[in-house]
Amino acid sequence: MLATAKSRLNDLLFKIHVIPAKAGIHISYPNNFNIVNVIPAQAGIHISYPNNFNIVNVIPAQEGFRSRLNDLLYKIHVIPAQAGIQVQKPGMKMKFRLCLPAPEYQATYRSYITELGDENRIPFPLGFDHSDFTAWLARVDAISKGIGVPEGYVPSTTFFLMDGDELIGVSNLRHYLSALLREHGGHIGLGVRPSRRGQGIGNQLMALTIAEARKRGIDEIHIHCLKDNLASANTIRRNGGQLQSEGVVDGENLQRFVVAALPLNPRHPAT
Repeated sequence: MLATAKSRLNDLLFKIHVIPAKAGIHISYPNNFNIVNVIPAQAGIHISYPNNFNIVNVIPAQEGFRSRLNDLLYKIHVIPAQAGIQVQKPGMKMKFRLCLPAPEYQATYRSYITELGDENRIPFPLGFDHSDFTAWLARVDAISKGIGVPEGYVPSTTFFLMDGDELIGVSNLRHYLSALLREHGGHIGLGVRPSRRGQGIGNQLMALTIAEARKRGIDEIHIHCLKDNLASANTIRRNGGQLQSEGVVDGENLQRFVVAALPLNPRHPAT
């Protein structure tokens, strides 16, 4: 749920797109620009006055500004300011949450799979037999620990995106890439419940999964999609993906995007 608020920054009004995340940031803005992907959380962005928002989605851009997050400097995608800030007010409960699969989600997981019908199971753990949900959970957990990883795959973590008690999206984050997965697969696969598509949920799920990749120390994040899947390509671009290459794999045209590594803070250079 979004509410409208106004704030003055360099005597201009700014518009901000909000999505969920965690850590707080203090921003240093340039003139005549506004940030695009900002989120409500515990700590705060400080503009003209404290608003208690965080940035989750940092994107390389031709024009940008720098902000601090955990002693790193980020370049943020910016656009010309035109309207008022659109934010979720401090203290309002965030609607969606990213979490690991757990026993209490059995019913909503089964309904999610039923709703998929004959669709391809993306990400791949959705294709595992779930008649015994406890066994499904154990298998997914084992793969995250590098145990029982299917041939041709690598260790990966599966995440649920929840709206209250409803499972609305699933993502899978590969911990590293083999040569094969660098050509076809990438780090992240995700899907959204059919009845919840077209609501920007895939964008939020992508952003949160990228944040999990950053926590694992993954620098360049590779994300692939079919060339004719414009919705996926747009989601990847909104989350900082830059087209790196294209190719034909198994007779299908594939696009390979990379979300660039974040630059180090020069005050704390790598040693």
